[in-house]
Amino acid sequence: MSQKEERCIQLRNGETTLLFVYGTLRRGYRHPMARRLAQQAHHLGIGRVNGRLYRVSHYPGLLPTTHPRDWVRGDLYDLCGSPALLARLDRYEGLGAGRRRGQYTREVARVWLDDETPLTAWLYVYRRPVQRLTRLFSGNFLRERRRPSAKPHGGS
Repeated sequence: MSQKEERCIQLRNGETTLLFVYGTLRRGYRHPMARRLAQQAHHLGIGRVNGRLYRVSHYPGLLPTTHPRDWVRGDLYDLCGSPALLARLDRYEGLGAGRRRGQYTREVARVWLDDETPLTAWLYVYRRPVQRLTRLFSGNFLRERRRPSAKPHGGS
């Protein structure tokens, strides 16, 4: 990791500048917000977070767990140098001032890169009941997706 990358990973105002994405915002997904994220943030690599993945619609939802076999694969980005990007992604995910309870909340979680480096990052957590949703046991939305979609709302 370069010195510039190390500087970007440092906490800003007590908060991480990293974002873990696992759905329609993943690198290579053909959604305009995924392309924007790839263009405006620094991709640190592929990693995993402890959790369970569900198909909500054309996008997934993640529920954190502590079970040692429950992992969700995704991409880790550093958003440093682009403070407006996180706010834009929050709006995309349905978060923001004056909004009713949306499908997601943004929380901090421990993420492991493929080289086993542990980092702290933001991720969007699904907050609605999952009993009627299909669980994606592979934990990898890109592997399980039926087809990319550019619908207006998606999961991380």
